[in-house]
Amino acid sequence: MLTLGALSFAVPGALVALGALPVLWYLLRATPPKPRRIVFPPLQILAGLVDRDRVAVRTPWWLIVLRLSLAGALILAAAEPLLSEGKDRHLEGPLLIVVDDGWASAKNWPLVRAALARLSDEAERSGQPALLLPTAPRAGTAEPAAAPIFVPAGRLRALTESLEPKPWAVDRVGALAALKAAGGEALRQAQAAGLAVIWLADGLAANTPMEPGQERADTASADRAFLAELQRLGPVTVYLPDPGSLPFTLRRVPARDGRPDTLTVSRPQPLGPAAARVRLVDDEGRLLASVDLAFPADARTVSERPQLAAEWRARLNRIEVAGEGHAGAVLLADQRWQRPPVGIVAPADADQPLLAGAYFLERALEPVAEVRRGTIEALLQRELTLMILVDAGTLDAAAEATVRAWVEAGGHLLRFAGPALAHAGGKDALLPVPVRAGERAIGGALAWDRAGRLAPFEAESPFYGLSVPDDVVIRRQVLAEPGSDGGGAVGYSGEGAAWARLTDGTPFITARALGQGRTILVHSTANAEWTNLPLSGLFVAMLERIVQLGRGTGPGELVAPLIPIATLDGFGRLGPPPASAEVMAADAFEHLAPGPSHPPGVWGSGGRRLAFNLAPNLGDPQPLGDLPVAVSRTTYAASPVLALRPWLLLAAASLAIVDLAVSLRLLGMLRIAATAALALAVLPGVAAAVEVPPAALETRLAFVRTGDARTDQVSRDGLIGLTRVVNLRTAAALAAPEGVNPETDELAFYPFLYWPLEAGRSALGAPGRQRLKAYLETGGTIVFDVGPGVPQGELRRLAQILDLPPLEPAADDHLLHRAYYLLHDLPGRWTGETVWVEPVDERVNDGVSRVVAGSNGWAGAWAIDETTLKPILPVVPGGERQRELAYRFGINLVMYVLTGSYKADQIHLPAILERLGR
Repeated sequence: MLTLGALSFAVPGALVALGALPVLWYLLRATPPKPRRIVFPPLQILAGLVDRDRVAVRTPWWLIVLRLSLAGALILAAAEPLLSEGKDRHLEGPLLIVVDDGWASAKNWPLVRAALARLSDEAERSGQPALLLPTAPRAGTAEPAAAPIFVPAGRLRALTESLEPKPWAVDRVGALAALKAAGGEALRQAQAAGLAVIWLADGLAANTPMEPGQERADTASADRAFLAELQRLGPVTVYLPDPGSLPFTLRRVPARDGRPDTLTVSRPQPLGPAAARVRLVDDEGRLLASVDLAFPADARTVSERPQLAAEWRARLNRIEVAGEGHAGAVLLADQRWQRPPVGIVAPADADQPLLAGAYFLERALEPVAEVRRGTIEALLQRELTLMILVDAGTLDAAAEATVRAWVEAGGHLLRFAGPALAHAGGKDALLPVPVRAGERAIGGALAWDRAGRLAPFEAESPFYGLSVPDDVVIRRQVLAEPGSDGGGAVGYSGEGAAWARLTDGTPFITARALGQGRTILVHSTANAEWTNLPLSGLFVAMLERIVQLGRGTGPGELVAPLIPIATLDGFGRLGPPPASAEVMAADAFEHLAPGPSHPPGVWGSGGRRLAFNLAPNLGDPQPLGDLPVAVSRTTYAASPVLALRPWLLLAAASLAIVDLAVSLRLLGMLRIAATAALALAVLPGVAAAVEVPPAALETRLAFVRTGDARTDQVSRDGLIGLTRVVNLRTAAALAAPEGVNPETDELAFYPFLYWPLEAGRSALGAPGRQRLKAYLETGGTIVFDVGPGVPQGELRRLAQILDLPPLEPAADDHLLHRAYYLLHDLPGRWTGETVWVEPVDERVNDGVSRVVAGSNGWAGAWAIDETTLKPILPVVPGGERQRELAYRFGINLVMYVLTGSYKADQIHLPAILERLGR
């Protein structure tokens, strides 16, 4: 390709033919004399002849110019010239491309990838060396992924195609420092040759994750320093995404009052009213609930407390902001989120309910569990993780048998002592150790310093790692029978194991395995009658550990090192962990921020699973500050490129017609009026022939342009991917998809229109309404994909404008489920949303619904990179299997629109065969 300023030629070799124009000019200068018409009477053959010298007649100069212009237009058309604004051109010297490839770039990654492709093309055409500098640290190291030398332009494309956003923050200053340290002489030579710097920014200020207790640095000063360093290397151009497409983040604030947790969505800056949809899904991708949030015009955050039943909360696996597609908008849930059900059986205390043991237990367990109160029989009618008996004394035989069977099946029973148990004593089968009748009093009213105190927890105890406050004292307890606590050794699963002791060695908490479950006894009360432990934070922490044990987490697993089980990528997709991920110490889990060595995801050991999320460490995102005056600023939108070949062919055809008419006129075969009439009659036909829409010649899909660059790019890439799959798997032969504007473009050529509905971008004028109505009335189909944040009534409003009947859910036997593949669900990037169709009679429009609507993000699942043919956007939660099902739905959709309801006849096939047999 040859580039001359804003003009480039795809086939520059054809320009060699321009050298033949002088020869053509010489040949066109002379023309043979026009023949004379002479009457041929027999007697006057020689009378009218005049003997004179023959002189060649010169062709008029203007006719030579016309014919040379015709030849030049044909030659230039063969060279395929392209005209652009040229804002992507940085061809004067070497090129440094700085790319923000952290989590914040994932949302606009299709635009970033398109910009990288354009820059790679320009570098390759110019033959200049280039350097790609990602700003996110490499996996497995804190060092940025900076290449030490400039690479030839031909290798730049391979580097850009392999680049993907990382699930952690960028380190711009560190990346630049690494470049200077590694670049050395090559960087200095590039500066001397006129280095140009392009920064493909994510639009956010420096967003290094914060560890707990860490204060965020001054991001504005860090970005200014980064830009100043870039300017020292050469002239800087910064690419920025549209402010409305900057990423949202999601964080959770656990409730401490028993109410649902608070989910908060943050945006970088208030840009008027906006909407967001939060989706809560289980581990199989089924939608449990969705919450629509509305940002006030001047608000940067919006919060909501979604209500989930305990059974559904136990299935919660993932929370995400729909449409964001990055790790900062994903929260993985673990056992700590699920608020396991805990039942309390306690005697009623109507006189002093605020001093009862059940009250202390409820207050301590509310942050970590769903607390229920009732009888043993009532509690066991529902799923239960832990049952707590408060000073239950001796159980009757029926209750003991019921609880024993539940514990042996995997339940956990926690008992607290008190006057009733002290009075009963004995060898209750549901006690981990036999207890003596009576109670032990420690110290006295005048001797508080001699009250019992807890000893530090030993390594085998599930409470290991918890610190014992100095002010926790035990004044009374029930005693285990001598020798029943494992001989004084602390054990986990042995008979009568002691999990906690007093400083004098007396067991304070004992436990025993019973079948697949466990019984646990606290040798003191659940209220402050015998000990002040229930008044301390240690009491809450110990109960939380016991609840974790009830869910299958052993005490060794509470302190064992954590390994990655599944990790998120930059797009928020959960997959296998990278080989570079390192083991994490259990005591460091609460203090580390996700990074290259410890990516966000699911970490654990044994049966323990912990969600390690990026979003809680990000804080509220901040937009990139004002750029210096000397820094050029542009957007990711592609430069408009005009193909000049059709216009040159039109010009050549027009000139050819004019030349023909003039030649005929010079020969005396046409009069002036006839020449003008011929030109006026033929030229419009030529122009019409040149301007035939491509969609009239080949079948192709189309999408409605919304005006949002990111949405339109996803729609285009999605239909490119769907077109490719349809062509590979079916007999259909679809051409490249096109974007259309219902207000100005003819729609009749397209079998269906894919219309992504975005908030505030679905307004229609009178011409658009008329064209869409005509399109639907002549057999067209519109596929509405409702984006997150779109008001619920928006689709209904469009249906009313287009005179459509109320939509209905697509039944399981609808043709969309079996037009080509047999499908149960119709997923896209997401799944679980209802798909709506227009009810239609089989005798109308061949049984094809004119409208299909949903909110599963189909184009995002179909979208591929046109160069590498690889998927662009993540599909959650089903991954590549879900993407395959989305492609199958797309094929069903195309077959349904192109072929009508012929598949419906197969339903009646038995009846048809029976009739034929008659």
